[in-house]
Amino acid sequence: MPGISLTARRLGCAAAVVAYATGGTTQASVVMNSTRYVYSFIPLHTMGSERLYRDAQRFDGALVRRLNDAKVSAVAVDVEALVRRDGLAVDVSVSDREGRKRSFILPEREVLAADQPDADAAVSAATHRLVILPSRVIVDRSTGVTHGVLHWRLEPTDTDASPVAVGLIRYTADARGFPAPRMARELVLKLHALGMR
Repeated sequence: MPGISLTARRLGCAAAVVAYATGGTTQASVVMNSTRYVYSFIPLHTMGSERLYRDAQRFDGALVRRLNDAKVSAVAVDVEALVRRDGLAVDVSVSDREGRKRSFILPEREVLAADQPDADAAVSAATHRLVILPSRVIVDRSTGVTHGVLHWRLEPTDTDASPVAVGLIRYTADARGFPAPRMARELVLKLHALGMR
């Protein structure tokens, strides 16, 4: 059965007060009303499986809809478009129960530093970004069940600033597909529990 497990922690740094708008100050209200970028590298990591790739592409949209429904302004960045535009290298790692494994490269730094294509005023004014990176994918070739681990972090768009929250998502995908809607729902609930508004 498809499933997910999500763990997270809020980091004890000065930026957390601003990011989570806990004080009701003028500075906090600015952050509350700001836009967040969403960078999901999941589709890049599932290119080896047509079914998982198709399902993973839906995750960005599901997450942004959940955030917007929760009154958090969010815009998904098309990571694949940036990779294609700038000709960035992607090497996907998939291991299986028989022990085959190869290393992978995801152009995280280059993508996050890239100028956004067709950025509108809302996106260019974003103060924070939610970055979701795959850590591990294991495919059981005999059953087709996939077990994956994702890292996520919420950080200011200022590249010199530290993340304000980090976490893991562990998921299982079977014949019914990648659990994108459930993952999006659980991640938004966790971000709310950590104080993001």
